[in-house]
Amino acid sequence: GFEEEQARKIVRTKDEEVFAPTMMLTAMAPAQRGELEVPPDDLVAIEQMVNERKFDEALEKLGAREEDPKWAHVIQRLQARVYIESDEQKDVKKALELANEAYEGGGARDADVIETMARALGENGEARSGLRYLERLYANALDFETRDYYQEKIKAHRQRFSVPDHWDVLDALGEVIFSAGDRKEIAQAFRANRFPEGSQVRKNRIGELRDIEAFATEVYSAKSMSDSAIDNIISDMGPRDAKAKKRAPARQAQVTSKRAAEEPSTGMNFVPFIAGAVVGGGAGAAGAAATGLPMLLLAIIGLIGGLGAGAMLSRFMGS
Repeated sequence: GFEEEQARKIVRTKDEEVFAPTMMLTAMAPAQRGELEVPPDDLVAIEQMVNERKFDEALEKLGAREEDPKWAHVIQRLQARVYIESDEQKDVKKALELANEAYEGGGARDADVIETMARALGENGEARSGLRYLERLYANALDFETRDYYQEKIKAHRQRFSVPDHWDVLDALGEVIFSAGDRKEIAQAFRANRFPEGSQVRKNRIGELRDIEAFATEVYSAKSMSDSAIDNIISDMGPRDAKAKKRAPARQAQVTSKRAAEEPSTGMNFVPFIAGAVVGGGAGAAGAAATGLPMLLLAIIGLIGGLGAGAMLSRFMGS
């Protein structure tokens, strides 16, 4: 039942890494999230101070409050939040100690304590262990609003502490029969007929279940492209810009070739004109000497013919 599940201790590991433990706690959950009783008004007011980042005032109020075993776990939870969220008072080790005391001192069924425990674990390099606490809250949510809230908490926790994605394959009875950190492993296992009919896939233990065949088909349809290459393209320039960049070299080559064909010839293209004129004029003079016709007339005719031949040769060389 719910109480037994909440009271179960979670084994924590010490070999996990934290990459970006800098984000603040997100917005508060709906009012009723598992607490057995509403705290006294003064503790509610102090929590509001913490939410408004009035950390020094909150710590002073908590320190001046008389000892009250019934609400000790709430006081310890609020102190832990201060040591997590405050820049000046930040002390994540102390926060984890307080969260542990709150959990073991009556807060094992308090959703706020469990949530604070998850954050404190993440801040101390045990993000996966912290994730298990949030998953417990998600699994035991009694309404859609609360479940949606913890689903967002889980996503934020994974992003904040760079927890890799995880996929589970469930059979028709809802039992996990296969797990992997790479979705391609699941697709390959499906092709090897390792899953019974009716199996489904779920990512990060939250969200909707997907049909295993549709999931595997989607994975293999993108197999030709490297996931890392896709991520780099998207992060650097976006999908549309990436396509434009890929086409750019070929397009530039086409434009350059077209411009070269359309631009008028210059420089060495005048040589054929000169050569044609000289050859044509010489041929006209030689013809005059051989036929006895007027030299000037044949020279002019030869010159015109030479210029025409030179123009044709110039166009041929320019192309």
